[in-house]
Amino acid sequence: MSDDGALPWALVALAGGGVARGLDGGVARGVEGAAEAVSVPEVLGTVCLRDTSPGSELHPGAWLTALVVDPEGRGQGIASALIAAAETAARAMGFDRLHTSTDSAASLLARRGWKKIGETRSGRGALDIYAQRLDEMSAEA
Repeated sequence: MSDDGALPWALVALAGGGVARGLDGGVARGVEGAAEAVSVPEVLGTVCLRDTSPGSELHPGAWLTALVVDPEGRGQGIASALIAAAETAARAMGFDRLHTSTDSAASLLARRGWKKIGETRSGRGALDIYAQRLDEMSAEA
């Protein structure tokens, strides 16, 4: 497993297939920098990797966070592509497992092979914790 110095990492999906990455700038700076580079309506979705998230006290390591897709862009595979990019980035950083906690993306995660490994609570309520083994995925996945 990588040291946590590679985190946080952020990716913003842009209309027309472009991406804006926020590396080493933290989640907020990465997203803000991308929003400054394009007009806000062109941002289709975001995803981040961090070492803290609801549930990270139970499972240290890389956490997929801030997976958000514009409502008008849903159903087009954007969320799945963002998750795939985060999985690839975490694997490249040397992590063998990626975690996330969610109250709304269980079916998407299950379709991508993620396994429910527990539950936690946040200020929003109950959350399911999911994990994806990155060392069992092909580098092209």
